[in-house]
Amino acid sequence: IKVNTSQFNYQYGNQIHFPYSIASLVSYVNNIDSLKNKFKFEKTFVFRTKVDEYINECKDSDILLCSCYVWNWETTTYLAKEVRKINPTCFIIFGGPQVPDFSSDFFDKHPFVDMLVHGEGEHILEKILTAYLNDKDYSKILGIQTKDFRTAPHPRIDNLGQLPSPYLTNTVWNLVDKKDDIQWIASWETNRGCPYQCTFCDWGSATFTKLRNYEDEKLFNEIEWFADNKIPYIDCCDANFGIYQERDFRIAKKLKEVALEKHYPERIRPAWAKNTTEKIIPIAQELQKGGI
Repeated sequence: IKVNTSQFNYQYGNQIHFPYSIASLVSYVNNIDSLKNKFKFEKTFVFRTKVDEYINECKDSDILLCSCYVWNWETTTYLAKEVRKINPTCFIIFGGPQVPDFSSDFFDKHPFVDMLVHGEGEHILEKILTAYLNDKDYSKILGIQTKDFRTAPHPRIDNLGQLPSPYLTNTVWNLVDKKDDIQWIASWETNRGCPYQCTFCDWGSATFTKLRNYEDEKLFNEIEWFADNKIPYIDCCDANFGIYQERDFRIAKKLKEVALEKHYPERIRPAWAKNTTEKIIPIAQELQKGGI
């Protein structure tokens, strides 16, 4: 079953983000015995300048998964709309932070979309693909919406240890082309969720939720992977890096040690923990000592 995916981003000079969200979903699906040999995930659509070429690649696709953000919404909807014209039977699924939680007329305005996924996608996609292989009855799957129905929210994933790393499995490299003229930026989660409810913010709809951590061993191995693969820039997706002072200091120390030894990564962009200036200074200093 041919699956195409999109996670468009902007290119900064010769640097662009890995399709991290898509790679996280694919690495999880490929970890499930009943699914991993049934679906062929093609290279992810990343470069917005190649959108018309990508549309043509979908002429015989069975499924199109689109990871939607504010910065790629127009390109993504254009892709899906044009794919629908040349491939009317393609099953088009939208997920990601830009998918509206509540929109009574969404499918009237976007009739080329078959399904919306709300919230974390790993478990939901597993259930969608399982139903796709069987009776295609999606009505009992939590966290989705179609033109005909909307289901209750899916519970959040409490045990992040069950999610394989898209980096350590090399899934990110399977979904992009290695090119000499492109450097890939790594989006990186050390935890999920945010305990705050700031009026101005919506952190992937994960605000005012319990924080859940990835295991230190996994994160340390990923830091080594970033260095070995010469990743220049880590875009840390945590809402509050430094909120776990001791743990995040250990992460910063590991980044420092690896950068001093292997000269990568060169930069990291964290969103620092709120209201904890004194606590995050030692963590920032540790990164500085590593030249990051």
